[in-house]
Amino acid sequence: MVSVCSWYHKPALKTIQHLCELSKLNYEDEALNKVAAEMTDIISLMDGIKEFDLSYDVYDSDASSDFSEELNLTSHISNIGIAPFAQHEGKIYPLDKMEQVVRMLSERNIGVYLFGGGKKEEDVFNSWVGKYPNVASLAGKYKLQEEMAAMKSMDLMLTMDSANMHLASLCGVKVVSIWGATHPYMGFYGYGQDPQNAIVANLDCQPCSAYGNKPCRLGDMRCMT
Repeated sequence: MVSVCSWYHKPALKTIQHLCELSKLNYEDEALNKVAAEMTDIISLMDGIKEFDLSYDVYDSDASSDFSEELNLTSHISNIGIAPFAQHEGKIYPLDKMEQVVRMLSERNIGVYLFGGGKKEEDVFNSWVGKYPNVASLAGKYKLQEEMAAMKSMDLMLTMDSANMHLASLCGVKVVSIWGATHPYMGFYGYGQDPQNAIVANLDCQPCSAYGNKPCRLGDMRCMT
């Protein structure tokens, strides 16, 4: 099972060495240290700009009130947005397991709002909406700005390593993210998010890809099971 791990202080040098080993690259120690120093500088720079407010204000209070009513947000004890898809399969938590997450939340009178796009996503979402109470799909129904307004109304977003993780982060919403083939210490974590909210199996084979676009070399996607 995956678990929450503390990855934030993992040395940049060890990260590069791990990726070199996986990709069969041979870097001299001097070159490795140079790249590690550059990565550390980038991390320090990002830490330094956290004082600035990069949150995205997508709507005014009147629009927020109308949107809340449209999505029936006030009828649940809390509202959780779920974005279960990503561009590559290596970053997607198994849909049968995610469906059980949706079921358990919905049975507790928690509003579950599904974010995504595309025919495949819509079909999956419509299936879940038909099976479980308190579940609504936003796929294909709203413009991007409206979806971001909906995200900002959520108490929490559950995402993969995906665009929706970053959009929710820009909206200032707490995000719990699930990681498989990729890893947050590679620099693609949601801006301003607590590192402890990254769910990572932390296996020796992680990460196996920077973007999650390579097949599992072990053949069983154990990082997502």
